[in-house]
Amino acid sequence: MPVTQQNFGPIYQWSILILLGLVYFLATATTFTSLGVVLPSMIAELEWNWTQAGLGFTLLGLTCGLASFLPTLLIRKLNVRFTLLIGLIIFVSGFYFLYETNTITRYFLGTALLGVGFTL
Repeated sequence: MPVTQQNFGPIYQWSILILLGLVYFLATATTFTSLGVVLPSMIAELEWNWTQAGLGFTLLGLTCGLASFLPTLLIRKLNVRFTLLIGLIIFVSGFYFLYETNTITRYFLGTALLGVGFTL
């Protein structure tokens, strides 16, 4: 079966670029920026110290970096859509763990899942 290549117009291409840019902005804003905004309140309410809170933020960045090879593997083994779906599921589960945080362990797990989900 021959592979056909579709040619998309410039309006479609620019629309996709803008849409993906907005999705990336939303993911970055909700992951990194919002955590920095709510962290002082979490520290006060859950009686953590800044070292523990900072370690969670470090886990977020560390898992982003360590999982950076996963998209290339998953895209080659599966496909782009399934890779994005896996990333979305991990991303949402990370936010759920942060939403339900009442212990430092849950906070660490949530930030680690956010890092992996953000990368995917």
